[in-house]
Amino acid sequence: SHFGSGEGRVKMAMASSDSDSPPARRAIPSSHSCFKVDLRKWTLFLRISDRFVQTVGGIICPIVSAGTSVCVLKQLHSTAVSGALEHVGEVFGLAMTAMKPGSILVEFEGKDPLSEDTCKQFLQKLRNELQKLLPSGNFCVERIEDPAHAGSPLEPLVSEVDFARHILKSVCNEFEAKVKVLSSETVDWLDIKNTIGDLNCLIKEFEDKRTKISMLSQNGKGKSTILNFLLCLTADNEMEYKNNNMHLKGLSNINTREEMEWIPQAIREELEKTTDSERTEELQRMLAKCKCTSIVPPLEMEEALANEKKSFDTLRQYLDTTGLKNLQPYLLPVKSINNMYSTTTKCNVRLKYGPVYQMKIKYFSVEELQSILYELVTMVKEGDDNALDAAEFGRATSSAALKELFCLLTPYFLDCSFDPDLLKKIECPGSIKLCQDVKDLAGTSEYYVGDGENVMKDRLFIRENLQKYVTTQNATQEEEKTLQNRKIAALKTIEVYAPCKILIGKELLEAPGIDESDPLALKEISDVLNEVNSILYISDYSFKTSEKEVKEFLVQSGFLDRCLENQQDQKLFLVTYAEKSSSLSLSLAHERIILRQQLETRKCDLHTLERFFKRKLPDEFKKNVSTPTLYPVAYASILMKAGDPTEVAREHENILKLSQMQSFFAELDHFAFNYGKPLIEEIKDLLCRLQDTADKHMQYCGKDEVKKWQNILQNKESMELLLSSANERHDDVLKITLKKLEKAREGLILNTVNPLLMEAANTAMKEWDSTKSHINKMGIFNPYYNGRHPAYKIKIYHIAYGGLKNLDFTNFLDETRNIMEQYKETAIGDFSKFLSQHFEKDTDKMQRLVRLVAEKELDAGIDWYMGKKRLPFNGTKLQNLFNEALVLSLKYLLVKVYSMKSIEEAKEKVSKDLKTTVLKAAKDFEYKLKYDLHDARWKSFAGRMKTRGANPKSRIWQLVTTSLKNEFKIKEIEKFKSSVGDMIKMVDAALEGSRTTS
Repeated sequence: SHFGSGEGRVKMAMASSDSDSPPARRAIPSSHSCFKVDLRKWTLFLRISDRFVQTVGGIICPIVSAGTSVCVLKQLHSTAVSGALEHVGEVFGLAMTAMKPGSILVEFEGKDPLSEDTCKQFLQKLRNELQKLLPSGNFCVERIEDPAHAGSPLEPLVSEVDFARHILKSVCNEFEAKVKVLSSETVDWLDIKNTIGDLNCLIKEFEDKRTKISMLSQNGKGKSTILNFLLCLTADNEMEYKNNNMHLKGLSNINTREEMEWIPQAIREELEKTTDSERTEELQRMLAKCKCTSIVPPLEMEEALANEKKSFDTLRQYLDTTGLKNLQPYLLPVKSINNMYSTTTKCNVRLKYGPVYQMKIKYFSVEELQSILYELVTMVKEGDDNALDAAEFGRATSSAALKELFCLLTPYFLDCSFDPDLLKKIECPGSIKLCQDVKDLAGTSEYYVGDGENVMKDRLFIRENLQKYVTTQNATQEEEKTLQNRKIAALKTIEVYAPCKILIGKELLEAPGIDESDPLALKEISDVLNEVNSILYISDYSFKTSEKEVKEFLVQSGFLDRCLENQQDQKLFLVTYAEKSSSLSLSLAHERIILRQQLETRKCDLHTLERFFKRKLPDEFKKNVSTPTLYPVAYASILMKAGDPTEVAREHENILKLSQMQSFFAELDHFAFNYGKPLIEEIKDLLCRLQDTADKHMQYCGKDEVKKWQNILQNKESMELLLSSANERHDDVLKITLKKLEKAREGLILNTVNPLLMEAANTAMKEWDSTKSHINKMGIFNPYYNGRHPAYKIKIYHIAYGGLKNLDFTNFLDETRNIMEQYKETAIGDFSKFLSQHFEKDTDKMQRLVRLVAEKELDAGIDWYMGKKRLPFNGTKLQNLFNEALVLSLKYLLVKVYSMKSIEEAKEKVSKDLKTTVLKAAKDFEYKLKYDLHDARWKSFAGRMKTRGANPKSRIWQLVTTSLKNEFKIKEIEKFKSSVGDMIKMVDAALEGSRTTS
């Protein structure tokens, strides 16, 4: 084929890098010096690059889908691209001499220059040929000056996470296609069925893995506004939206696990908890309960669409008018001018990627609501004067917020005539009565899903329903308003899935503002900061000038400590939202001032961070802190200018870069990509192991050893009788291993955990004795806050565990790994000895054979139990389980204490049981080690060590005997091994990440 004719003398290179490159790019050595141009010949230079495309509202999207990008041509089809370019060149009398660094930069030579018309024909022919290789691609082929002197124009970003996903899907498809043509003997020899299962599992895990990123600021600093622009700028366009949701119409007919991928994520996550027999019925129930875009009256939708058009027109004219009078929020509600100090977000809103707009609303359970409400009862019983305070500066105090919740959620004060004497009669949290509609809501979830046909309508449908959980201003009837207020009060969390490229591989969390005085909101923020990988700290001027309480909250959260320990998976962004209050607008005329301010702001912010953190921060940590100054409104407005999208973007390249939005997108994506990299590395390891297995088998079988064993097995009539004996022996090995693991856990508790807890318990009692006289509020013991109530300085959790030293799990982890390795060696040795007794007397030879065939499978099982990269059985995991055990043990005590009739009785109970509670955490930890960590892993491990079916046999027996019985097809395995090598190169491309020339 002519497509391969130039492979030996064509070189394809990745995009070059410069000092202005976003973090996603990495430089490679220049290869310009490798090519010599004969000056007597005419030279033609071409650039093949991605075009910008418009998304909803006519905004030019700064990110292009990986599947439509020239990155795919470069990384997956380089040979075919080289062949196509060379073939077209030959038709026009041109010889391709090089493919240089750049998007795809190509150099052709010819004896005579092409005429203008011929050159156009040549370029069109090239486009047609390349379009065959990438039918969905939207790229331009253009003639350029010598790239040594011509600069690289602005190009759309390609998400590294999206690009890796695209490659891994291609690898999976390629792998399954190659396996289909293999003989069953080769599939058994190489144990490929298990490899396919592992590969699919890892790829799905990579697709589901999300880097968690939280917004943090005071109220009114623009968290929702920034998020709205991030979503708006990267939204799927109408065509992408329809193509990605074509399966939505047939949801009711889904039967297989593969078809489960079509179900919207908000619903699918619940369905994955069901069995195969329950799934169809449960899906029908959930779909019947789900609210869809089609329920919106046509006239209401037409009005909403008209308002949306005005909104986009306002944004388009922003740079000329600097006004945003008619601008509508893209998806998330934003506050009005009259409520600048109130929180827009009442709970955590979790934003995730989904092909269709969808939302899941989750409510508190009955027990959680009762525990929260009982705090007001304790305030009244204690005669707390603040319990009935009026709101201050328009923001509810803690007690006033609880009073409002009590009136909404319970039947005690339906007429809002608050009577403290009624509360005094409530004896414990469980005796609080809830309104019937609140009880019906408690612990349930609601679902909203777009139809998947019109991207604008679906977004507006989700936006309007999301708005209902922030305000009741659209409620027309008083009963409707009351019910909606109760829903808002009982709301625990909101999950929103949106088809926006910024969300690929990420979960963006919007929490309430820090200065929200409601303890519930502060707990929500604390919980978020404990789980996220990155924080976007938002301020309008700088971190230095932002509110002291917000900075202190950040430092006290422990997030900065985690950043110091693990800079690979933790990152801090100190974001200045300049358009919120700065008088300096985005303009090239202000470029020098803006750049100077950015440098000064970074220097001051890092100094302020050190001052609040009260320690000198290492240079490496400071380099990892990002300090962008963003102009999202101006950036979006520029990208709405009329004209060809690519030409508009290139014309305004300098000011777009000055906004720092493009580099901010790239930095967020690169961070998420690095977070998911271990899974890609594990996929590569899996394929490399398969390649190594094929190598070992070919070496062994080349010595005719296999034929010898095949003859022995075929002549043996008592194989079935031996099988039973072999299974019993293997079961004994598993039982011994299980007992060893149990003893290792017991040893950890006895020798490491118990002594530390005893020391901590003694310290806790001393701390309690010196502190208890200062405790006069029952709210401190509220179990909902796990002993860390944000409204009180005294924290019971800190009293109980403040003296606890860090646990060292190194010896336990080493011992566990050794036990699992002992299992492998014992299983191989025992089975080899068993076979040598009945077949070949040479035990060493038999052991070499068993190890060759079975070791890979045993190692994979051990790796799964120990967690490796994806489900780590490591010190961090163990520490997290230990921390959960500490909370669980303390919560048992707090539940009892919180129900006591008086503060003195409560303190007496703590004095009596605190030491026991601290020590009891060891039992809770032991329980978690067994049930939360060991049991699921052991069940899967033991399952892998046996075959499936009615009469399972040991996996090691099945692997060895099946392999020996089958014919070894060396040529077929060699060919397959070569294909696996090509797939490893594809995974390497995913590990390198996508490149840009921006």
